[in-house]
Amino acid sequence: MEFVDLYDEKGNWKQSDHPRYAPIPQGLYHKVVSVLVQHESGLFLAMQRSYEKGVTGGYFEVTASGAVQAGETEEEGIRRELEEETGLTPTQWQLLTHFVVLEGQTLYYLYYAVTNAPFDAVKLQAHETIDYRWVTVSQLQTMAEQNQVIGAGAEWILLQLPFQKDQ
Repeated sequence: MEFVDLYDEKGNWKQSDHPRYAPIPQGLYHKVVSVLVQHESGLFLAMQRSYEKGVTGGYFEVTASGAVQAGETEEEGIRRELEEETGLTPTQWQLLTHFVVLEGQTLYYLYYAVTNAPFDAVKLQAHETIDYRWVTVSQLQTMAEQNQVIGAGAEWILLQLPFQKDQ
């Protein structure tokens, strides 16, 4: 069974070892990290979700995401999620933004990470992902226009990242 810590709306720790899928008491939140991955060459990682994922199956997303486990920091959570979902290790990362999602009682943290791993080092996660692509911002824009991409990460790349490189 997976456990999470609970926090108040400002991110102050309140309770340990809450079962991940149990109802969260009102006024408390769990943390979720989402990691946008860019190769040092400037390309962004887009992972195609398994068709087993219901209505989002077959779509690409540009973040690895998951709940921060009990006792983990956000940084430990992004390293674990990247390893689990992509097999990659970041060489550097930074927090882009964080916000509260009332539905699901979530404190959401969006990170940007850089990797220097070989392009073919990406590992697909069984029942989660079926393919991946390293894409330029222009390619991501085209994918977004064709409704092939889900998630907030694509919006950040296309609208707000001042440090992006395109090839």
